[in-house]
Order: sequence, then structure tokens, then C-alpha cells
Amino acid sequence: MPKTNKQPTGSQNKIKIEKNIMVPTRDGTCMAVDIYRPDTAGKFPALLAMSPYGKAIQNLPYPFPQPAPDVY
Repeated sequence: MPKTNKQPTGSQNKIKIEKNIMVPTRDGTCMAVDIYRPDTAGKFPALLAMSPYGKAIQNLPYPFPQPAPDVY
């Protein structure tokens, strides 16, 4: 895709991080979420990542460390 002046490059933008923002759900409970977004004005696509293991797993390096093989 050709670059235009409307497409900012990742190296020019800083990331704004907001941790433990409480967001109400339809059933009245609240979820603590972390929000990572560009620290600049404009519209950007959103990505939602959910895990039953807590939100800290989203910051793990990829590829995840592999478990040791079973040796019998």
C-alpha cells in the first residue's frame, strides 16, 4: 500500500498508556482494562484482546517461552 501524508509512521508517534481504567459492563459489573493508544489526535483502529488468565498476559514477549519437553 503506498504511503500518503495521512498515514503516520510508528516511529513518529508515542504511545499513551492508561492502566486499570474501570469500564462498566451491561450486567453492572466493572472490568479493569489497560488502554494503549497513540499520543496524538486522530482516528485509529481499535484492537481488543481478552484472556481468562488476566490482562498481564498481553505484555508477554512473543514467542512465548516453550515448556520443556517431557523426557521419559
